[in-house]
Amino acid sequence: MLLFDTVAVGPRNIRIIMAQTTLHNSPTGMTREGAAACGFLPLPAPLRVSSCPLKTFVLLLGLITILSLLPVTARGAHLVLRVGGEQNLPISSVDEDGKAYGIIPELLNYIAAKEGWTIQYVPCTWHDCLAGLDKGDLDLLMAIAYSPDRAERYDFNRVAALSNWGQIYAAPGVRIESLLDLQGKRIAVVNSDTHQKAFREMFRKFGKNAVYVEVDKFADVFSAIAQGRADAGIVNRFFGLAYAGRYPVKMTPVVFNPIEIRFAAHPGESDEILKTIDRYLVQFKEDKDSPYYAALDKWLVGLKPRTEVPGWVKWGGSVLVSVALAACAVVLILRRQIRARTAELEASKRFNEKIVETVPALIYLYDFDRGHCTYVNELSRELLGYGPEEVIAMEPERFVELLHPDDLPSLDAYRQQMRTASSAAPLEVEYRVKKGDGGWRWLRSRETVFRRSADGRPGQSLGVAMDITERRRSEEEIRQLNEGLEQRIRERTEELERMNLKLMVANEGLAAEVRQRELAQDEISWLNENLLRQRSALEEANRELESFSYSVSHDLQAPLRHIAGYSSVLLEECHDQLSDEGQDYLQRIKRASLKMEELIDALLDLARISRKKMNMVRIDLSAMVREIVDSLREREPTRTVTSIIADGVVVHGDEPLLRAVMENLVGNAWKFTGNKAAAVIEFGVAERDGQQVYFVRDNGAGFDMTYVDRLFGPFQRLHAAGEFEGTGIGLATVQRIIKRHGGAIRAEGKVGEGATFSFTLGGQPVDG
Repeated sequence: MLLFDTVAVGPRNIRIIMAQTTLHNSPTGMTREGAAACGFLPLPAPLRVSSCPLKTFVLLLGLITILSLLPVTARGAHLVLRVGGEQNLPISSVDEDGKAYGIIPELLNYIAAKEGWTIQYVPCTWHDCLAGLDKGDLDLLMAIAYSPDRAERYDFNRVAALSNWGQIYAAPGVRIESLLDLQGKRIAVVNSDTHQKAFREMFRKFGKNAVYVEVDKFADVFSAIAQGRADAGIVNRFFGLAYAGRYPVKMTPVVFNPIEIRFAAHPGESDEILKTIDRYLVQFKEDKDSPYYAALDKWLVGLKPRTEVPGWVKWGGSVLVSVALAACAVVLILRRQIRARTAELEASKRFNEKIVETVPALIYLYDFDRGHCTYVNELSRELLGYGPEEVIAMEPERFVELLHPDDLPSLDAYRQQMRTASSAAPLEVEYRVKKGDGGWRWLRSRETVFRRSADGRPGQSLGVAMDITERRRSEEEIRQLNEGLEQRIRERTEELERMNLKLMVANEGLAAEVRQRELAQDEISWLNENLLRQRSALEEANRELESFSYSVSHDLQAPLRHIAGYSSVLLEECHDQLSDEGQDYLQRIKRASLKMEELIDALLDLARISRKKMNMVRIDLSAMVREIVDSLREREPTRTVTSIIADGVVVHGDEPLLRAVMENLVGNAWKFTGNKAAAVIEFGVAERDGQQVYFVRDNGAGFDMTYVDRLFGPFQRLHAAGEFEGTGIGLATVQRIIKRHGGAIRAEGKVGEGATFSFTLGGQPVDG
């Protein structure tokens, strides 16, 4: 039998339990006294070895050999871990009695049972949990969001236990369909929540404001909405899935701030524990019947727990697995890493698919060669009366039958434009589609080339279709009202003429007609006001569409970073396993994703320019240009460039926006003179028609004036990408900033001799 003595080791609350051995009914027939004489019975510390040193040595050697082949739990090594947790069901929660509940505690309890650990759960608030980990009072902190800043402060395990994000819930009568709908709303938030901090920062960057109602826990968020103290609230997605049904609240399409939930430990003291947790998490995620998915079912779906495998089967399996792992350790580690990264990519993919399925717009992929859609989101069922699988399976002829005959010519012209599109600039068209119930619905499609074939022809297009049936109905009502109004005016005019004849005979009839004309005038005024209201509604719809396009571009950045990041990881960690061709493919994927991310960043910058509030100040453009040129010289010190900068050029404008203008113009001059041995860049000012005209001139590559109208369009480039790098968005940004300053910009150039960009600035800013 085994007798255990507990010995504390180190400054932490981790204890190693050592074993002593006693023998009863020895198979050798040795008496207890004889066994003690040969060192087989426990002796007082330090251990006394008397008359049988050789037997003692052989026994100890045999025990060490047997113990080395057994799992850790059978060798007597035992850990006592103090684990902190806050009240955050269904993820985790610890009550005052030290009992833990939730998804993460169930996983940790399972691992502890397998590894022979003893878990002492410590209830604490979030700030107390962090303080306990800092001081060393806690060994582990469960359910903590990973971030680079926190990784500098604590040790984290590598495999995410859960993926979480912030979710907006609203009161039933409050309409929240996008981030912008939260402007001016009362939003309930938990003051220590990571998601609400990320939301505030993001909302501030959008230039929006809200009234924040701070509460202590997520349940109070739903209570504040239910009691009318808040219009909306922020909780994590797991809490919402588990508890939203208990309150009069509704989930909105607005999600944000995806994070990974991991375990954290005091730096440098629990590395092996974190590695053990990672090993189990990888195994859990690969097995759909594992305790990981059972915990998710229990706390989120409500499924019954799975039947446990007998302990002897697990012990025997662990021995076999240990032998197999010893022979294939390197291969399994690599496979495990690839599977883990694949699982993360799959989770990211599912997250993006969830976003696409919840946005209030029809999103589709159209294949030019097949002549029909290859992807449609779930909204097709609501807008068209056909599910995604039905739309994808439709033959082109069948889909044409659903289109209104009057719209076919414009749709044919639109599709031909898309087939011959040389850029990714989006095109728009409005048309009618027959629903499954026979009714007609107006759609407005905004489409762009998504993928091209090897010869450069458009292969697929990505489209977003908005339901504009109500808008079209309103426009038709306005048109009919106008026609009816004109007819009534004509009728009233004729009637007035007849009444004028009668007025010559009867003054009393004149007074009655005057009253009728006053009523008609009131009706005309009402109709004009109604027309203005309809116009305002139309403008608001256009702004919402612009905001939606901005959000879609913004949400594409996360998967692109993942593609580039994991391509780099594969190149670094699997370099020897990839052929040259495979490495080349990964390099191309990485370059393409980085290029697309650069284009999206440029688009976001262009969109932000229209929203930025302008702060007009006095600006020394001469000093600004010198700073930009000096910065360019530092980056390319080997180039010989002569700069001619006029002194004392001072203007009135927004400093960040005008800096963006000068960085683009001077940067272009620097870039396009790269092939000149003696490059010259000049900045100055001249007077033209009584107005100050500012210019940037160079003697670089120049351009053909035939294509000057294309210079300021987004993604319009007059030079091949291989000659000069760039996104094609810079001059479009410059033109928009100049217009916001009430000015104009023009360009002149000649191939091989350089270019001159001249612009003016008005006195007052123009809102974008």
